[in-house]
Amino acid sequence: MQKEPMIYRDLIYLDPTYTSQHDLFESLFQQLYEKGFVQASFLQAIEEREGKYPTALPTEPFPIAIPHTDPEHIIKPFVAVIRLRDKLLWKQMVSEEVIAVKAVFLLGFHHHSEYHIRLLQKLMDLFSGTDFPDQLLKAENVEECYRLACAEIGNLE
Repeated sequence: MQKEPMIYRDLIYLDPTYTSQHDLFESLFQQLYEKGFVQASFLQAIEEREGKYPTALPTEPFPIAIPHTDPEHIIKPFVAVIRLRDKLLWKQMVSEEVIAVKAVFLLGFHHHSEYHIRLLQKLMDLFSGTDFPDQLLKAENVEECYRLACAEIGNLE
C-alpha cells in the first residue's frame, strides 16, 4: 500500500500555457528535477514512453492526459495536477487519434504496483459521472485545487 503523500501544493499548476507536449514535459521536468522528485533521465523517459504509449483519454466534460514513466526515473512519488489555460493536442491512449486535452495528471511512481493501477482507475472514474471535472475548472487558486485533489485522489486506499 502507498504510504507516502503524492499530492503537493507546489505540484499544482493552474492555467499555464504550453506550445506543445514537449514544452509541457520540459517545463515540468525542470521543476520536478529541482525539487528532487525525478532523476535527470526523466525527461527523455517520459517523452519516449508517451511516444510509444499515448495517455490522453476522451473523458467528459473535457479530455485529460495521464502521462507516467518507469519507476527508475522517480525519486519521490507524486501526482502533478496541471489545469491548462489553452487545450493542448495529445494522442489518445487506445486509438492514437489526436485530441485536445484540458488537464494533465503527471504521475510518478516508485514501482509498478496495485496502487499504480488503482490510481489510474480512480482518475478515469473521477471524469466519469462526478462533479470533479467541474470543480477542477472552477478552482480559483492552488489551495482550492490542492484540497480538491487531496479529497478526491488522496483518499485512495
